[in-house]
Amino acid sequence: MIFDGTDLTTLGLTVLKSPQTLLPVFRLNIEGFGGADGAGTQGAFYDPREFDYRVLIEGAGANYTAKRLALVEQLDALKTILNPKLGNRLLQPIMEGALDVEVNRGYMVRTSGLSDGQYLNPWTIECQLQFVAPIPFGLELNAGETAVNWNNVSATISTDPQDITVPASGVVLGTHQSPPIFRIKNTDSGAITSLTITNTTRNEGITWTGSLAQNEQLRFNTENQHILRLDAGETDWETQGANAMIGVITGDPFPFLEPGVANTIRVQGVVAATFDIDWVGRFL
Repeated sequence: MIFDGTDLTTLGLTVLKSPQTLLPVFRLNIEGFGGADGAGTQGAFYDPREFDYRVLIEGAGANYTAKRLALVEQLDALKTILNPKLGNRLLQPIMEGALDVEVNRGYMVRTSGLSDGQYLNPWTIECQLQFVAPIPFGLELNAGETAVNWNNVSATISTDPQDITVPASGVVLGTHQSPPIFRIKNTDSGAITSLTITNTTRNEGITWTGSLAQNEQLRFNTENQHILRLDAGETDWETQGANAMIGVITGDPFPFLEPGVANTIRVQGVVAATFDIDWVGRFL
């Protein structure tokens, strides 16, 4: 088991019992507007995924004192690594009865640390270790399996409409739809007033209307169902990005990427622009 880049077995941790392989739990969410006509909205979400382990931590050494000291040092190191205040970090888990034996994936998880400890002898303790993945899907990792792998396709828009193959070669990895981030920068002297981004593979498309002048940018975040805007000369989406959702036509879906195939993304309403698509493969 590797957590945040550390193989926990190097700290004397042995997994006694692993969680069973379970698919994420899908739930329908229906909420009312509270309007006079009783209109409502309908959406869906997945429950967080839990990884519960029963683990053994054992100090190593030539004698009682060395083993006891090693255990104390290992527990201190584990508590530092498993600090819940450090937020979501990468877990490459051990699973029982896994039907999907692919490596090259992990989960972004939070941890509650070690709990329910019971000493079996002065240098061995049995504990409960729990991780929770708010996004309950396995995420594609890089070749070295050290970080989440962000894929990118960049294109220069020069025709209207223009189709872009994603990825440029091969297929979108995963067994579940992936939420991409679309970024567009208008490079034409005329403003973009109506922009449509469609995944023709899934027949999903979203239209934004407004006025995007030369060198201004939009970022469509499918995961968060949100659009940000940068004015000319601005570069920092996190601090300078402005809400641009007012330009979205009600009911248009943000396009996801279909796993296992090459996807076709169609951009319409643009004379000249740079266009980027970023995504991470997802697994059930």
